[in-house]
Amino acid sequence: MKLNFKNLFKKKPHHEFVEFNDLNIEKTYSTSDIKKEDFNFTQLNESIHDLKFETKPISYFKDCFLRFAKNKASIVAACVIGILVLYAIIVPAVDPKSNVPASVNQNGYQDSYYANVIPKAFENSGFWDGTEIRDVGESVYKVYDAVDQEQGVERKRIKEVVDKFFQGVTAPNGQVISGSTMYRVRYDTYAVGNIQAFRISNSDYQRILDYQEEHDVTILMPLVDYETYVNVEYRQKLEEQGVSSSTIESRLTSIRQYYVNGKGNYWFKLERVEGSSGNAFVPVGYDNNALEDIYLRDSEGNLVYSTPADSNNLNVRVNYEHYFEFKYGFEPTFLFGTTNGGRDIWTRLAEGARFSLLLGIGVSVVNFIIGIIWGSIAGYYGGRVDLTMERITDIISAIPSIVILNIVNTHFPGNNVLGLIVALILPGWIGTASLTRMQFYRFKGQEYVLASRTLGARDTRLIFKHIFPNAIGTLVTSSVLMIPSVIFSESSLTFLGIINLGEMVSVGSLLDEGQKSMTTFPHAVLFPALLISLLMISFNLFGNGLRDAFNTTLRGADN
Repeated sequence: MKLNFKNLFKKKPHHEFVEFNDLNIEKTYSTSDIKKEDFNFTQLNESIHDLKFETKPISYFKDCFLRFAKNKASIVAACVIGILVLYAIIVPAVDPKSNVPASVNQNGYQDSYYANVIPKAFENSGFWDGTEIRDVGESVYKVYDAVDQEQGVERKRIKEVVDKFFQGVTAPNGQVISGSTMYRVRYDTYAVGNIQAFRISNSDYQRILDYQEEHDVTILMPLVDYETYVNVEYRQKLEEQGVSSSTIESRLTSIRQYYVNGKGNYWFKLERVEGSSGNAFVPVGYDNNALEDIYLRDSEGNLVYSTPADSNNLNVRVNYEHYFEFKYGFEPTFLFGTTNGGRDIWTRLAEGARFSLLLGIGVSVVNFIIGIIWGSIAGYYGGRVDLTMERITDIISAIPSIVILNIVNTHFPGNNVLGLIVALILPGWIGTASLTRMQFYRFKGQEYVLASRTLGARDTRLIFKHIFPNAIGTLVTSSVLMIPSVIFSESSLTFLGIINLGEMVSVGSLLDEGQKSMTTFPHAVLFPALLISLLMISFNLFGNGLRDAFNTTLRGADN
């Protein structure tokens, strides 16, 4: 045998060891050319030890965290979940709309005068400022403008006139058959104005007087007396025009209803627009900038601000924006707008998110505990024990969910929340139990388990010390992914009306409440839909990140 290497072993003059050199095939050597003196012992008089590790050892969970941190989507999802959790905890605790005392309102904050107002975060910005674009007729525009001219009105209904145009029907020859002037205005939905027929107690009246003086605001406004104007002056005017008695009564009913719909904001005289197809009214003297008021006055001509309702209460007319601040202690500003019942969506959504998160986490924890206990016993002992337990889970999983819900509603008629929890737990643990069983079958035959059993370890030690810790990663991941499933199930059941939570607020109940006015006020359903979408997406991405982090076989898979 011959070796085709050049200088296969080359002795260094200043070292006591031999190393390989160039591997060029230029000269042929035979084994007889290798001499004994070409070899020297290395470290003959020294002890040989393993080299010291340059890197620090890390724990299993730290290694999992480092792998989790590489998943950017999961990090973002974790941040979103953290923000939503803080939102659900902090807002109901500190926002005054969630802490209205029962002495002010038995049902917490709810104000029908501010129902279906547009979301507002900025003032006079044209975006998210509580205003909307409306197309109104000329008569309506004049009424709005006249309302804004009352002394003491600070928030104007019409922020600006965007456009003025003519809208009508034209004949084929281009001749206008009918039509009217239209105004495109930016309307402030927070301009509630001055509300009449408002009943307050004598003590509250005195408190309002003190509040006005202390805060230098005007709450009490002069009462309007439209009945006297309609029944006397307007009736006389129609009679002078030769209108028939039946038509007079019809028109008086129409203008009286128009004043009622104004809720006390129409402090001026109104008259019907002649020739209008409907009941259109305009302020008297508007075109001449000489509006005529219909304030209630006493015998001396002084303005009247209150009239007795009974021995303990008074009828008043109030500037409702300032009265709102007096009553609740905060300004009427709603970041996400309000529902058709006048409830603040921002705080209601936080309360709903808190309930949904607590429900999702609580049900998942209970399902996790039941599932791992059931699956551990079935997977560890196997045989007849496993066969019996599997048949029980098959029976439970085969029961239709609608049957379970009907049974729960029947047995828990007065406690829908408890019934919902039972309905979600009853079949919910089966998936975790099945996964735990598979993990135990995977690990119970491993050598380290057999060695521990040989040394006399008990079953409980084998289960909880040797087998379960190796399966914890997969089980934790499945339990995290169970949270969005529970939240979505609850939202679906309450949205469809299968489960009625009563006064309890959830994301599903907000969706159900918002969909009733979705076409006209889409914000009522938009924000709950965004919240549940964020919860579902974030928890799924977060669960995927945990799955990759706990699964050590995926080390280096991203590379």
